Amino acid sequence: MKRYYLDANATYEILPAVKESLVALLDGPRSFSYLNGSSIHAEGQKVRALIDAARADLYRYVRLREADFQIVFTSGATEGNNTALLVPFEMSSAKDSLKPEYAGHVISTSVEHSSVEEGLQRLERAGVEVTRVRPGSDDIISPDAVLRELRPETKLVSMIWANNETGVIHPIPEIFRAIQRASPNCILHTDAVQALSKLELDLSSFPFDFLTIAPHKFGALPGIGISIVNKRLPLKPLAVGGAQELKWRPGTENVVGIVSIQAALAELSKLITRYREVITPLRAEFEERVLAHYPTIEVIGKDAPRLPNTVMMRLPGILTEDLVVALDLAGVSCSRGSACSSGKQLGSHVIGGMNYPKEAGREVLRLSFPANFQESDLETVLERLFQCFERFGLRTKASHSDTIPASVH
Repeated sequence: MKRYYLDANATYEILPAVKESLVALLDGPRSFSYLNGSSIHAEGQKVRALIDAARADLYRYVRLREADFQIVFTSGATEGNNTALLVPFEMSSAKDSLKPEYAGHVISTSVEHSSVEEGLQRLERAGVEVTRVRPGSDDIISPDAVLRELRPETKLVSMIWANNETGVIHPIPEIFRAIQRASPNCILHTDAVQALSKLELDLSSFPFDFLTIAPHKFGALPGIGISIVNKRLPLKPLAVGGAQELKWRPGTENVVGIVSIQAALAELSKLITRYREVITPLRAEFEERVLAHYPTIEVIGKDAPRLPNTVMMRLPGILTEDLVVALDLAGVSCSRGSACSSGKQLGSHVIGGMNYPKEAGREVLRLSFPANFQESDLETVLERLFQCFERFGLRTKASHSDTIPASVH
C-alpha cells in the first residue's frame, strides 16, 4: 500500500540535495573528520569557512545586512522562541524568576505555537502581565486590535506570522510597522517557521528584533534552527560559556546541521514556487470536493489568507484522535494539529483561541501537503479519507452508497 505523507507542517522530508551535501561533508573525497569551527588550526578553520559560507547564503536569501542583524544557529525554533521571550526579562530558562526592575507587559496572540504559549505562561508566573489578542471574525489578527493593547510599559510583542495548525497568515509586517511608529523601543518578535518555509518573504521590508526559523520545515536536518537578532538590542543571552555566534549561543556549532541548511536553502525557492503554482490549486480542489461531499465539515480560516498547503478541518461531533490513527492505518499521515502538542488530550489550543466553541479543539484534522505532492494521488487520498470519515459516522450529502464525486475541474 502506498503511503501519503500529509504532515509537512510538522516536518519535511530531508531533501536529496541535503543528503548529497552531507555525504560529501562526511564521506566524500574532501570529507571532514574534525568538526569544531572554533579551533585555530587548519582543520578548524576549514570548518569555520563552511559555517561562514552558510551564514552568508542566509543573509543573501533573507535580504538582511550583517551590519544590522546577527544570524544565530540554534538547536531549533523552540529554543529561539524561548530566547526571544525570556531574554528581554533576563529570565533563566530553568526557573521562573524575575528581577523587579524587569517587570513589564507583553502582547501576543491566543493562537501561538506551544513553544511561545508556554513561554508566555512562564512569564506570567514570574509576574509579567501578558495580553493575548484574539483573531477577529475573519480569523486574522488585525493591527488595530494589537495597537489597542499597547501601553507605555509594553516591553515585548511576540506574534506568529503564519499559524502552524490553521495556516492563517497574519499581517505581521503591517502590525510591526504600526507598533514601531507608536512605541519605538518595544521589542518585536515573530515566529516565522511556517511563513518562511512556504512563502516568498522580504525580511528587509519591516522592523523586527527577533525572528525564528526551523529549517527542517523545508528539508534540512532537524535539531538545527535559526534566530535572526537585531543588533540594536543591548540584551544578555540565556547561556554563557563560549564566544560562538557572537556569544548569543555558546557551544560548538552543529556543523552537519548548518551544512544541511545551506543545501536546503538552495532548493527553497523551487519548493515555494511549487507550493504557489501546483499545491494551491490542488488544495482548492481538495477542499471543494470534501465540502461538496460532507457539508457539515468546516474549513478553519477558509476565507483568510493561508499557507498554500494547509487544510484544517472541523468535523462537528467527531473526536478526531482515533480518526488520525485510522487514517494512518489507511496509509495517510496527518495530524490533529501541532506535532509539539499531539500527545495532549485537551485538543487544539489554537482553535480554542479562535471564534469556535470549546469542543471544536478536539474535532479538528490538519492536512498539510508537501510541495512534491502529485495531482495524480489526490483521488486515492480522497477515497481513503472518505472511507475513514464514513466509518466514524460522518454523514455525506447523499447516501453512503454513493460514489465519490468526480472532480469538477
